[in-house]
This record gives sequence, structure tokens and C-alpha cells, in this order.
Amino acid sequence: MSRWTRAIELFRTHFDAAAQTTFAQGQLSAAQLQTAQALINPAQLPAQEPPLITERLGGAQVSQDAQWAAALVITTVSGPLLYLPARQPALLAFDTRAALQAHLGLERLSQHTTDSIAPAIITDSPPADPLLEALTRWRSHCLETPQAWSRQRLVQVLFAAPPLPGDFAVTDVEDEERAEPLFGSLNADLSLSHRRNAIEQQRLAIESLLDDEQAVAQPERLAQLKRCLDALDSAEENARTAAKALLERRPALRLLELRQRPNADYDELHLARLAGLRAEADVQRLLQQISEVEQAWLQAVLDNPKRADRNQAVMVARLSLVSSPTLGTTLDGPLVITSETAGNALLLYWPGSAGGLQRFASLQALEHAVFKLGAIDSEWSLQLSPLSGDPFEYSLQNQLYACEQRVAKVLTDNPLPSHEQPRRVELEKSLLETLDSLGVPVH
Repeated sequence: MSRWTRAIELFRTHFDAAAQTTFAQGQLSAAQLQTAQALINPAQLPAQEPPLITERLGGAQVSQDAQWAAALVITTVSGPLLYLPARQPALLAFDTRAALQAHLGLERLSQHTTDSIAPAIITDSPPADPLLEALTRWRSHCLETPQAWSRQRLVQVLFAAPPLPGDFAVTDVEDEERAEPLFGSLNADLSLSHRRNAIEQQRLAIESLLDDEQAVAQPERLAQLKRCLDALDSAEENARTAAKALLERRPALRLLELRQRPNADYDELHLARLAGLRAEADVQRLLQQISEVEQAWLQAVLDNPKRADRNQAVMVARLSLVSSPTLGTTLDGPLVITSETAGNALLLYWPGSAGGLQRFASLQALEHAVFKLGAIDSEWSLQLSPLSGDPFEYSLQNQLYACEQRVAKVLTDNPLPSHEQPRRVELEKSLLETLDSLGVPVH
């Protein structure tokens, strides 16, 4: 057996071990494990099976660091997986693509690079053997920079050291937050235990709403719930229609003006997002998922978005992942609503079809459940920065600015007329991702 063949064999074994470990820790569903294991021997998949969707990472940091060359992003029904063998844990599962992007920004900063651009997720033609392709990229990177590899081979390895037995301990906070899917989404790929637990919680909430303390049916409450759900459905439809109209600007250069006003499509999208958030809060209050006080926080902010106009001591903050005063990255879109008094719960609002509104008992609980910071690096934390202006306007503006930046890069990287086809493909991909991130959460 050649050394290269043996290296491929060990790489597949490491990937399988990483998937099994993540599954054993309860962070991967059975269906996600099955998808991951299908990559180990893709040649054995039935011919009628659709190709597995995997992507690689690119950008300045990948070209400088061989550790990133072997990374894989794997698409599953319930969210993306990131395989980065030089990190521990080597395989992480994310509920949304936005959470994965935030993690990539965190990984970029954790390497103390001065580059302000996080690694990009790059989609190529589906490779027949994604793991072989990943290891080949890593080998090619090392061969292209032999002198740097010779100097750094003792620290720039392919695999991270295995965790110590104590590293597998799971905190009570993580157990509690994993018991219910993020934003209450019942994806088809959830593990059986998580699905049962989530459905049971929702069943009990609905039964509690529909019956009084003496178990007497309360039909008027059902009618109220239906009205709230209808309002949420209407907001979802209006937001998607407005976002689609906003992103259908042509020629492509007009996509660099998404934030300019006056703009009827922008205004309709903004109003639909506010209506969706209000309806979502009404539903959760009826189901006792947020308290009356917490709904009042949100109501106060919706009625008076600017801090100076509010009498209530309610704070709305943007979210940043930070390690030091000079190392941090701000997330586009999500907001936290809470009391200005310390020690209260928090409401996380994350716009987009895969987002939603969710209550967390503490900032630490939010860190563990959404960003898995405890599984990455204890030096990193989530920082809240209060907003004095309209937070919902701020959220939408930042998301559109991020879209404009991506569009500008696509146009620069694909000049006409020589790159007309790749420009069209990359623009369509970017706009589809933006469309999903702008709308009202779908549940």
C-alpha cells in the first residue's frame, strides 16, 4: 500500500470518528450522521441517489493556511455541517447557514489574522469523492509552499490532537438548550428524541392554551391562536414578495443601491418584518413561551424603536463575537431585546426564513445554544452593544449592506463580457441567500 493510499484511508477514518463522536455527544441527528457517513465511500451509493452537496472554503486565509484547505461544508436537511480536521471538535453542526458564517468569522479571528474577510464558502461542481478532493487540496497546498511547510510542519498539522476524556463533559446549560430545536423549528432531519421532546412541549403548550384549569375547553382561545397564525402567515408572504421585488433590480449595478430611499419595496419589506415579529410574539405569549413582561419589552420597542422615545427600561442590542477589545466581529441582522436591569432573560430575534424569536434564560445559554462557543474556545464570548436608534432599521440596513458588498465582489471578480455566465450564476446564488435571510421566519 502506498503512503498516499494509506493517508486517504486514515483521512476517511478520522472523518468517520469525528462524525461518530459528534453523534455520541448528541450534537448530530441520526439522519445527519447517515449523510456524513455517505461521504466515506461515495462510490457505494446507489446510482439513483442524488449527489451529496459539499462545498469548500476559499479566500485569503485559506491560501495562507493549509489547515483550511482540507475543510468541508456538508449540506443536510436540518442545517450545514463544518468539517475542519485541524480543530477540536473536528465536526460541528449548525442550525442555519448564518450561524455557520458567524462561526467562520470567529475561526478567522481566532488565528489572529489582520485580514477582515472571513473564509468564503465556495460551491464547485459536485466532486465524486469529496473527502479525497479535500485531502488532495491539502497536499497541493503543502507542495505549493514547501519552504513554509518545512518551517511550520510541527505546528501546522492536518489533524488536531484528540480531546481528553474530561473534554466530553456536557454542561447542564447545553443539555437544556439542545432539548428544544432552535426557534422551535421541526426539521425533518431532527433526531427522534429531539423530535419527540419538541412535539411533546408544543402539545402541552397548546393543550394548556385550549383548556382552563378545570380542563374545560376554551374555543375562543383557539380562535385567537388562529388569528395570530394567520397574521404571521400574511407577514411571511408580504415579506417574501417585497424582498423578491427589491432584489430583482436590473441591470446588476442597481443591486448596489438596495438601501437608497425612497423605495416602496424596502418600506414594504420593513413593515412586513415588524408585523411578523409582532405576530410571532403574540403566538409565543399565547403558548406561554415568553412571559407577559417579556412580550411587553418587545411591544415597547416595536411601538417606540428609538431609545429616546421609550419610557420603559428596555434595551435592544446588536451581537458581536469578541475575544479582546481589538478582536471581534458584528453579526448582520440578529438583535437581542432585554431589560436594562441585569439578571433578566433575553429575547433573540433572528430575521430570515430559518430564524425566529426565542427566549434564553441568560447570555451564557444563548452562547451555548446558538454559537456553541463552549465547544470552540472559552476565550470567546458574545457581546451585546445597545442601539440608541431604530434597531429594526439597523438590522435591515446591515443585511442589505452585506448583500451589496457580496454583489460588488461578484461584479469585480467577473467582468463583462468574458465572465458573463459565472457572473450570472454567482449573482443568482448570492441573491437567493439574501432573499432567505431578509424575510419573516417560516414555521
